[in-house]
Amino acid sequence: METRPFMANILGNARPEEPLEVAFERNSSQRQRLSNEQWLKITNTLPPLVGARARNSPRTRSFVEAVLWVSHTGAHWNQLPREFGMWHSNYVRFTRWAHDGIWKLVVEALKDTPATAEPLNGLVNRYLASRHAHLVRNYILQKK
Repeated sequence: METRPFMANILGNARPEEPLEVAFERNSSQRQRLSNEQWLKITNTLPPLVGARARNSPRTRSFVEAVLWVSHTGAHWNQLPREFGMWHSNYVRFTRWAHDGIWKLVVEALKDTPATAEPLNGLVNRYLASRHAHLVRNYILQKK
């Protein structure tokens, strides 16, 4: 099992020599499980097609919780726990939602819980300001 000394800074009370999985389990509140009320607020603000899929698929809720996990822990996408599915699939879907403005709707739906909304908004804004986002945006515009 791999240890990550830098995770102590991200997780606050994690010990530097502690295996990554144990550190995250000790800080299980960082997994940011959505309450049913929060999930309902999110699905009600999504665009019609995305919202319909979200209401009918537990995978969408797991995806949103995976993104919240990344935003709260500050971990890299490839460190996403397997319970959330494949990290790359989650990352690609995250980038699509970012370019489509869907995360802005999610942040707005979660505004009454700033401890959840603010880290998510920060993650989305950092991505949209990144070089990768600009390259993807230019590629999309060229295809149109």
